[in-house]
Amino acid sequence: MKTKRKSVIPRLIKECKKIAFPLIISSLITLLTVAAGLYAPDVLGNLTQKIYDASSGSGNAELNEFLRYAAILAAVYLAIAFGQIVCKIINSNTISRHFTRDIRVNISDKISRLSVGKLDSTPNGEILARMMNDVSNMSGTIYSLFDLLISGIIKLALITAVLFLLDPIIAGIVIVIVPVSLGLAAFLATRSEKYYNASRKITGEICALAEEDFTCFDTVRAFDIADKQNAAFRKKSEELRSKSEKAYFLTSVVTPLITFTNAITYALICMLGGYFAVNGHFDVGKIVKIILYSQMLQSPLESLAGGFSSMQSTLAAARRVYDFLDEKEMPEDSGVSLPSPKGDVSFENVNFSYVPDKPLIKDFSAEIKAGWKCAIVGPTGGGKTTLCSLVPRFMDVSGGAVLIDGQDVRDVTLASLRGAIGIVQQDVYLFSGTVSENIAYGKENASAEEIKAAAVLAGADEFISRLPDGYDTYVGERGVKLSGGQKQRISIARVFLKNP
Repeated sequence: MKTKRKSVIPRLIKECKKIAFPLIISSLITLLTVAAGLYAPDVLGNLTQKIYDASSGSGNAELNEFLRYAAILAAVYLAIAFGQIVCKIINSNTISRHFTRDIRVNISDKISRLSVGKLDSTPNGEILARMMNDVSNMSGTIYSLFDLLISGIIKLALITAVLFLLDPIIAGIVIVIVPVSLGLAAFLATRSEKYYNASRKITGEICALAEEDFTCFDTVRAFDIADKQNAAFRKKSEELRSKSEKAYFLTSVVTPLITFTNAITYALICMLGGYFAVNGHFDVGKIVKIILYSQMLQSPLESLAGGFSSMQSTLAAARRVYDFLDEKEMPEDSGVSLPSPKGDVSFENVNFSYVPDKPLIKDFSAEIKAGWKCAIVGPTGGGKTTLCSLVPRFMDVSGGAVLIDGQDVRDVTLASLRGAIGIVQQDVYLFSGTVSENIAYGKENASAEEIKAAAVLAGADEFISRLPDGYDTYVGERGVKLSGGQKQRISIARVFLKNP
């Protein structure tokens, strides 16, 4: 499922509702800062006029009046600096602590609601890239949106309005030139989006490849294919460089274009203002105000340019995150709680396929009574593991039904269903921690006696006792410090302790 381009920004705005209060406060402070910034040239222009009048003899020079204007000017600039610092702190803390945190939690929750089949088809590194890299990039979108809407557009509009009040002809230069440059900048920035999309996708592939290299290092070393893996990594890295180069080129053109436009606008205003001043149309204070306000155009224009540039990268990241969050989930966990099961398992005309129109299991029926020991045998790829995965609903049947004690597994809660089932998987996974923590993984607050009893039943107590720290021995990531057989025994002990 692909998230439509236009749907990303509304969803980001919806996400911002959770942090509405601090963002409103930040926006109000930003508006006050903008207002203070627009007031400063007026004060400076009046101060300059007073100095000019005093030096030319056309006015009275009063020290107290000079000091009053200077104090007002200093207070304004201090207020601007203070407001900007407060806004940075609010935005940084709000976005990093709430916005990005909540989205990462949503991704984690989403993983628990996806089918095992879907997760098996998505590389771990790809999911991690979306959760970490892409979400971090999304936070930049929020900065861009508020910078674009408040510091950029509003400030630009207000400066143009002030220039219009000072002189309509001067304002006409801004009205004619600026929109053209902004339109061209937006066009160039938008063209870069497809390259940012490709870059984010390749970044995910690189993360997946790196994750495989680390987790399968023994296999890489055993088959002496490190050069092959490195070549694959270099190829992906080159693809990333190529796409990123094109994206960065298009976005890097935007800021110089805005700067060039601003320089032309500023030069025209200064020349026209100078002409009017020489002809007596302006007094000194007014020409100072016009020049200062014209110079202030650079800040909102650069803000808009930066917003256009960063928005494409961050929107591409947001689209990848929302694509994952929009993936089809397992049916909602509803139904009754599975009572203490006797253990009868039935397959009734079960059909299942990973790919539509390519059935793996077709019209399969079987009944396994409680207490039976049953083995499922067949050729590799025949669906044995898949058949077992249908019982705890790692995947759902395409047709037919799986029943426990006559109860369709789709009609009971997942928590009660999986709580009644113990599984020792082919590919044993041990978590980074101690032997005790791994055995007790399926039962919180298990006592040391319970853990040892489960290990004895699994035939693991003997080798665990010989480990350097016994049950407190650290097993390493994925149990790398233990042999395959030892990991299998610990996995069996884990099920014995759960006692399903």
